[in-house]
Amino acid sequence: MARLISASNEAVLAFDDADAPNVTWTLGSCAPGSEPTEWAGISGPMTVAAAWRELARLNLEDPSTTEALDGRDHWFRAVLSATWGLDGPAGFGSRVHRSLEFDGLATIVEVWLNGVLLVTSESMFVPVRIDVTDSWRSGGNVIELRCLSLTAWLDATTWPRPRWRTRLVPEQRLRNVRTTLLGRIPAWSPPVPPVGPWRAARLRVTSGPRITGVAVSVVRPDGSWVADATVEVDEIRHEFRTAIEGQPWWPWTHGAPALHALSLAIPTPDGEIELNLGFVGGRTIEVDRGLGGDTFAFVVNGERVFVRGAVWMPIDPVSARSTLEEVRARLELARAAGFNMIRISGTTWYEEPHFYDLCDELGLLVWQDLAMANVDPSHVDTLEAEVSENIGVLSSSPCLALVCGSSETEQQATMVGLGPEVLATLVIRTDAPGWVGSAAPDVAYISSTPTGGHLPFAVDHGVAHYYGVGAYLRPLNDARHARVKFAAESLAFSNVPRPAAVSAYLRDGEIAPSHPRWKARVPRDRGVGWDFEDVRDHYVRVLFGLDPMQLRYADPVRALRVGRAAVAEVMARTFAEWRRGDSGCGGALVWCLNDLWEGAGWGVIDSVGHAKSSIGALAPVLAPVAVFALDEGLNGVDFWIANDTGAPIEATLEVTQYRHGRVVVADGTAEVRVPPRASVQFRSDAVLGRFSDPTGAYRFGPLAHDATTARLISDTGEILGRALHVPDGASVEPVALGLAATATWTDCTHLRVDVTAERLARYVTIDANHRTASHDHVHVEPEHPLAFTLTYDAAPPKRGFVSALNGDAEISFTIPVRP
Repeated sequence: MARLISASNEAVLAFDDADAPNVTWTLGSCAPGSEPTEWAGISGPMTVAAAWRELARLNLEDPSTTEALDGRDHWFRAVLSATWGLDGPAGFGSRVHRSLEFDGLATIVEVWLNGVLLVTSESMFVPVRIDVTDSWRSGGNVIELRCLSLTAWLDATTWPRPRWRTRLVPEQRLRNVRTTLLGRIPAWSPPVPPVGPWRAARLRVTSGPRITGVAVSVVRPDGSWVADATVEVDEIRHEFRTAIEGQPWWPWTHGAPALHALSLAIPTPDGEIELNLGFVGGRTIEVDRGLGGDTFAFVVNGERVFVRGAVWMPIDPVSARSTLEEVRARLELARAAGFNMIRISGTTWYEEPHFYDLCDELGLLVWQDLAMANVDPSHVDTLEAEVSENIGVLSSSPCLALVCGSSETEQQATMVGLGPEVLATLVIRTDAPGWVGSAAPDVAYISSTPTGGHLPFAVDHGVAHYYGVGAYLRPLNDARHARVKFAAESLAFSNVPRPAAVSAYLRDGEIAPSHPRWKARVPRDRGVGWDFEDVRDHYVRVLFGLDPMQLRYADPVRALRVGRAAVAEVMARTFAEWRRGDSGCGGALVWCLNDLWEGAGWGVIDSVGHAKSSIGALAPVLAPVAVFALDEGLNGVDFWIANDTGAPIEATLEVTQYRHGRVVVADGTAEVRVPPRASVQFRSDAVLGRFSDPTGAYRFGPLAHDATTARLISDTGEILGRALHVPDGASVEPVALGLAATATWTDCTHLRVDVTAERLARYVTIDANHRTASHDHVHVEPEHPLAFTLTYDAAPPKRGFVSALNGDAEISFTIPVRP
């Protein structure tokens, strides 16, 4: 099955089109089983929470909002003029069909037309399409969506006892209905579960023949890629085969994400119908599980790919909608971090079509969970249709790499003492594999995440949720000792947004991180005595030898700055461990990519789309060509050079050691050749040509140096990568660094800022009201300037500011007039 973008004999009238004339929408709420007595005008179909926000009635600080949304009936009413929806496209005969379509209704929703009940939808995830050809009136129409109270609906039936209880949500009966957990999980997100029309709604008017089915697959029967398409027109089957010229589709880190437009002309007795089926790409994706089934790695077009990425969260959980521009901005930041995969978690919902289109375009692999998490679902009547609708439509998208049955379902069952015989009866193991196989035959399927090993959540087999470094406060070298094969979730921290975002959230002199409003937004697991700010503070102690509590008392602004640096360092070092050539790890995904609302959430991107510290710190480690440092104890420091591209790299590795961050005590070079899609290892002392004890492991006395750096330089003098190693606990006490910066425009959007330092500057960041930056929380060496590229949409300020964590002053630079 493929998504039909458009057909020349159809007209699509969108109910949420701001330019749609003669349609009036109102919303009323009432006690279950009654009728609204008051109605409010709204701009179109949307979730109840989005309507309340539009009407200035939504309070995100009130946890009882969930109770109000789930506990009441909500009626949407659309009054359509006499002419709306009557005319269809000309030139295809006199037959006119009308179909009322809702891409998503949450969750128990009755659809009424002119006082007649047409259908009752009981799944948030199955689109509703109703033929209204015979019931559409020429004198005007009234559509009503009656969203029944979910709480009352659950109360009306005696449900079977669950085999286990989840701690994720207080309402255990959610297992009996096909709806999302998001908005109902305390401390995770705004308390706003989607209720009502949460996806696009339209009237489709077709003249002449009807397109009743479209299926597209991309195959390689004789060494070249072809698109096989099957189109059903009025139950007549048409088959097409179209050659796809050019290169295969690659994740962007390993090649070009080549796409090809696909359109078809269908002959009918009424005339030729033009179909636009969007873009397709040729690629093969397999999962390498190893001889014993204990490994997990993606193989794309025959090449093993080190996968790195993050778990996607909805951009606006209030409306459950997003624009193409909003999604593009966040996915481009994901690429800036070096990510090549995005996961849609079973705790949320399936994304809108433009999300997957952009992943195709940008070369981002997609790991797609079915919308199930933690619970043992009993209401499975609509699951097959859900898989067909949401996975089948993606079968022609080259970005789709894997479908996963659920999130933490096997883990939850096992942790309460249920054995393999129970796991074998779960729908994610019995029925879902066949449903997914029919919907997307060339895509791998796994039952749950985590899964594999003697226990589903063992981190050294199969797919793990690895929080050893992170929530479980393990030492940084646990990322290696745990022998992670693939982490579908990892590295969850309370990530501090940039200073401007902190100030925007905490107004009127409120101070983070001590203010109650700040703490209320710090993510935490339900039923535990700690939160993810405590996790961040633990690694502040480990890395910098600082007491976070004392720092908050003395200098709360610096406390946040140190916290940003700590998370950035932990993420970069952990990914370096997993990316090294002999790690055996196939990849890892960060929890999460983006925040759901203001505050210091799990996301490495804040709620309005700005990068946090980890984006810039991960980029040097996860770039297609990268050099990174690993502490090997008595063996010294290893520099690994990774090359994901299809061409070999020939370059020079320069290694330098500094005392007090400014005096060069040793340096050396090595010639480097890295084959395509390979990595090589260099030991720092081998490059320097002598013993230097770079890690301080031998403890023979004070070290002669306090930092070891590496630069990978091409034959043309281009810096291909940089890396830094300092021992844990090294001081970041502010000192004079001799920072300086100059700015020049490279075009009307991009500002180049060249930063120099007389002394090693650590975790350098720029504050210039920019949208994005090419670097952030990186290090600047003496005599080795670093160029930052700042991107602007709006007018820039007159001045910008540069600071470093170990610097005693913030310096300013002048921003010239934009050309």
